[in-house]
Amino acid sequence: GNRKLEAGPLTATYDPEFTALRCHNISTACDTVFQIAGVGDSESNAPNTIDSCEDYSIGTHRKDESIERMRVRSLDDGPLAVGKEVLVETIVYRAVNTTGRDDPNAQTMGHFFYTSDAHSRDWSYVNTTIVQVENTATVSQLVLSATFVLQPGNGTQAVSL
Repeated sequence: GNRKLEAGPLTATYDPEFTALRCHNISTACDTVFQIAGVGDSESNAPNTIDSCEDYSIGTHRKDESIERMRVRSLDDGPLAVGKEVLVETIVYRAVNTTGRDDPNAQTMGHFFYTSDAHSRDWSYVNTTIVQVENTATVSQLVLSATFVLQPGNGTQAVSL
């Protein structure tokens, strides 16, 4: 459909067609804010994925793994468009002090995927981001990020972690 250009970043809203959050117009960025925060049933519109893949379905929010926020923005501060390099930033919680899983040399990793056509769900691997966690007793919220170039596609583009 027709999408208009909006100035500045947009906050994503729930789209029942994709069963996930989506920015309906074109702008410099698309941000879920904290609408995807939670674990399992505590997450609004869970699982908030276009392919029904849950990020984590059991556990305690902010004690176990969860994806809290995703933001995609153009690196040149112009509108998101084909051929532009974009940055996707994802705020995640890692498991903290969970019996048998607390490791002083812990790493948190996220695998980023992208599709230029959310209807096809033909995902392409972008990269894996690894964050070394020095103090697992106090560090639980991390930012994982990746950059990639938006490719031509049929309408709605999507990212996944």
